[in-house]
Amino acid sequence: TQLNALMRGKDDSAWRNRLSTGLSYTSSFKLNLTVEYEYNGRALDRADWSTLRQGSAQSYGSYRIWQQAAQELATKEELFLYASWQDAGLLHLDLAAMQKINLADHSRLTWLEARYHLDQIDLALQWQKNSGERSSVYGAAQQKTAWQAVLRYYF
Repeated sequence: TQLNALMRGKDDSAWRNRLSTGLSYTSSFKLNLTVEYEYNGRALDRADWSTLRQGSAQSYGSYRIWQQAAQELATKEELFLYASWQDAGLLHLDLAAMQKINLADHSRLTWLEARYHLDQIDLALQWQKNSGERSSVYGAAQQKTAWQAVLRYYF
C-alpha cells in the first residue's frame, strides 16, 4: 500500500494529482468569504489513515514527522474556510476567521482574530483551537487552545 511505501522511505515517484480549488465572494460591505477544497494524491486515503492511527505509535510518529517535514497534507482531502470583514461594524476594526477541516477524520483547526488599526499601531487578539480525536490530524497537536495578544508598531 501507499502507507507501507511511505513508511519504508521507498521512492514513490509515481504520478500523483494535486488540486486546490475554491470560490471567493466579496460583499459590498467589505465581507470576504472563501471556501477551498484541497486534494493531494500522495497523501493517505481514509483507509490507510485509519490503519495508521490504529497501529503503533512509532509508525504514526514517523509518518507525522515525514508529513510535516515534506509539508504534505496528512490525508488526501481537506476543506479550508476563511472569512474576513474589514471595518466590521466599527471603522478600523477587522475580524477574521479560518477553519481547516480534515475530511478523513473530521478534525479541525480553528483560528479567530479581531484587529483594530490606529495610526501607527495595530492591536489584535487571536484565538486558535485544534480539535478532534487524539490521533487525528489536528487533535494530535500538543497545544489544543492558544490565545495571543499582538501589538504591531509601524514607524
